[in-house]
Amino acid sequence: MEGDGETSAAEAALGLSPQTFINEVLNFVDDVCFQAFEYCLQEGAPTAVGAATATNKAEELKPGVNEIHHLVKDVLDKRMNNWEMYCLRKCLTVPEGFVAPEDDNSSAMVLHKDGNSDSELDAELNSLRKKLADVSTLLVKNLLVNIIYT
Repeated sequence: MEGDGETSAAEAALGLSPQTFINEVLNFVDDVCFQAFEYCLQEGAPTAVGAATATNKAEELKPGVNEIHHLVKDVLDKRMNNWEMYCLRKCLTVPEGFVAPEDDNSSAMVLHKDGNSDSELDAELNSLRKKLADVSTLLVKNLLVNIIYT
């Protein structure tokens, strides 16, 4: 199949499967959305209506919160489908004729010539991974806020 060849090329060039990456992001967004509405039901109800009446009102709030959750999820799913198509077409494609280098040792030799030791590089990589995770979490939160309020 032609799509499998493109996927293999992208996987080789990027070092990851584009569809797996997208699926993980979509699952993460779904989890955050679900947890947000679960929090509304469990923690938000006592705050909003008072602890004394929370147990009585929780059952009344549940259908409303679930309805809002479904509305948000429908909009979120549509927007995330657009994001998925954009990523697959624009961000995670490999240019035609691109060949991934088979020898990864050449880049490692260049890094060692700069005077960086393995431990320094590992520390820098860990720092960059943490920053990337922080930015990813912030972007997903901002995306959810924008979707909910637009």
